[in-house]
Amino acid sequence: MPLAIGFALALALGKQSASVSPRSMYGRSSRELSVRMPRRRRFGVVSSTVGLALVLGFGVHALWRGTDVLGREDFCQGALTSAEASALLDGRGRLTEQEPRKGQVYYVFTCTVERTSLSGAPSASLSVRPDLNDAGTLLESGVWGTTPSTYSYFTGDVTGSVSENHAWVQLPRGCLAQEAASPGSSTVSGVRVTLSEGSAPRPAMAQAALRAAQHVARRQGCADRGLQQAEPRIQGPAGDGGTRPTDPGNACGVKGFRLAGAALLGGAVKPGTERFTGRGTRTWGCDLFLEGPGSPQVTFAVSKDPRFLKSLRPDEADRRLTHRPGLGSTTCYDQNLYVDMSYNDAYQDLAVTDRRSGRKAARKRGAEEPAAERLARESLFVALVNAVDERSACGGDPRR
Repeated sequence: MPLAIGFALALALGKQSASVSPRSMYGRSSRELSVRMPRRRRFGVVSSTVGLALVLGFGVHALWRGTDVLGREDFCQGALTSAEASALLDGRGRLTEQEPRKGQVYYVFTCTVERTSLSGAPSASLSVRPDLNDAGTLLESGVWGTTPSTYSYFTGDVTGSVSENHAWVQLPRGCLAQEAASPGSSTVSGVRVTLSEGSAPRPAMAQAALRAAQHVARRQGCADRGLQQAEPRIQGPAGDGGTRPTDPGNACGVKGFRLAGAALLGGAVKPGTERFTGRGTRTWGCDLFLEGPGSPQVTFAVSKDPRFLKSLRPDEADRRLTHRPGLGSTTCYDQNLYVDMSYNDAYQDLAVTDRRSGRKAARKRGAEEPAAERLARESLFVALVNAVDERSACGGDPRR
């Protein structure tokens, strides 16, 4: 279509130039001059017209395909403005949207926006889609990042996380039909924005995800004032995502979180470095990179966010504790705190290895956790919980 417009414009200009001559100023009609025009000159005019048509045609085509001139103002039925989509899909090309099937609305299927190249092929894309997850495993899943300490988290009245290619914002409870159909379940709904490739500035990802969540909440009639009036403010990770030496008396930047004794496997590992989100958000993550054989590592995800905790429905019990033997993972939450801890194989192997003989305790399917590993796990877990909130029901003896 852009090529056709350029050709039509050029042909019109060429036709006019071929039928008009400067000599018409002296009383001769343009038709007479056109008839008397030598054949060679008429051929030159036609050639010039065709050349002009090609230039203008390809120029209009490049302008149409290579920019957003006369493009759409919004996408995903108003969830994203053109400026917000452009900030995520930086570069040359035109923004287009994959049209939904008739009768569908974007918050029950995936809306995809693409940046197309001059050839018309998509060069990058983003997706906006609803998200429903088990709240009990949210912080340990890919929704909030496989490595929580590398993510930024929203502050204020927004619950969610952001990276350079992924952002997620929690919706008020009951926004999605699937969630409303099971009001007693421990589920949490949200809106997820994902880039197919490349990256975008985190503030731009945060803005897009928050605006999309606000739009869904308004359309679904489940909006609350806190979410609708919120601004896309995020924090973390601390130190621009780098690591810093661990203070063994205040690990992960938490005052009083001590690494000692069983947590350090009786001296088999030593405090090394850490990467953490920071203390300005109600949800944060931390990775401890310990010094020892095999690069032992322990990961924590913590939340005191009331919106998230309410979705867990802990009012049915004082606390919920889940330990997965063999996977090195423990999760506990009550009405005020959620903590997830996991460690890698290197830490687990060192925990079950006898320091004198060098033998590793055998682990059989369904067998109880080796005593040394249980002691190390409980020491780490309880030390963190008590440092974060000593009133939490997840503190004390994790086996009770």
